Amino acid sequence: MAEDRKYYWFAQVTAWGIWSGLLGLFNYVNDIFGPVEVAVISLIILMLGIGLSHAYRWFMISDRWLRLPLMRLFPRAVIGSLVCGTIYTLALASILDLFFSRPDSAVILGAQYDLLFQLLVTWILIFMIWSAAYLAYNYVRNYEHEEIKNLKLESTSLKLESSRNEMELNSLRAQLNPHFMFNAMNSIRALINEDPELAKNAVTKLSNILRNTLISGKKNTVTLEEEMAIVKDHLALEKIRYEERLSIKFDIQPGLMSFKIPPLVIQTLVENGIKHGVSKITEGGLLQIEVKSKNDCLHVVVENSGQLQENARSETGIGLDNAKKRLKIMYGSSASLLIKNKNESTVRTELIIPEYTKE
Repeated sequence: MAEDRKYYWFAQVTAWGIWSGLLGLFNYVNDIFGPVEVAVISLIILMLGIGLSHAYRWFMISDRWLRLPLMRLFPRAVIGSLVCGTIYTLALASILDLFFSRPDSAVILGAQYDLLFQLLVTWILIFMIWSAAYLAYNYVRNYEHEEIKNLKLESTSLKLESSRNEMELNSLRAQLNPHFMFNAMNSIRALINEDPELAKNAVTKLSNILRNTLISGKKNTVTLEEEMAIVKDHLALEKIRYEERLSIKFDIQPGLMSFKIPPLVIQTLVENGIKHGVSKITEGGLLQIEVKSKNDCLHVVVENSGQLQENARSETGIGLDNAKKRLKIMYGSSASLLIKNKNESTVRTELIIPEYTKE
């Protein structure tokens, strides 16, 4: 507000100073008044202009003109300019007649009605220009203030939404680790009585998985290389349990290991494929992981032996539901996760992840 007042007074003094200087120069060049008279008259024009326009501004603010729509403001500005121009002309003419008139001069304004009319038209136009400039400045300033206000509100809304999403994401990550731990411990439990040595190896694998999981669980994203390290340890653990019943195949396009993805998202697909697919088949089956790049997105396909029962929520479990929610929070509609039957003996889960730019 202090800055606005400073600019206002700077504009007032500058504009009226230039105008009074030009009028004084005109009078001096045309030998209408002498140097001293020109200086005094220029000062009178300056002070009258600043004083009357400032009073006009005060009236605009008091009468709340700046809040009016343009169609209601325009006639008020025209009438205000007419009134100010008339007051200014009469005041200036009276002062000049009183202090600067000479019987042999053509500047006796009280008797020169044609000159008085010309001055009246001139000063009405001057106040119209002043009104237009002042009102235009304030409309632009108010528009900018509204834009800034809207941007601040939008920014606050985005921050609140981001905070809410972050809390939800943390909650989902907190759900994921206990879920994975439960399934991993069950796998080891099944091995303890059957083969203690294999159980020891399984504990080592689980230790690797937990260490990597704790590290990646604190991040929004991990590299594909970090994710695949957990996936391979998990599959090694499952291979110990299922032995020849589980066949594994990888097909990973080179050059993608630095791609950023949500932690444990591929591991969830792998875990889901074994738990709801291969493990339910007596003779076992195949789990195949394919990773490739297409249209700047990471395409991950996990295919497993088995059959998805349509409309059976238990066939996907909370792991995939969790993964879908995390993807939606982080990528909106840009990411997708779809599970369906590829044929009568294979379930296909396809994950598409765009480039992630916000850490």
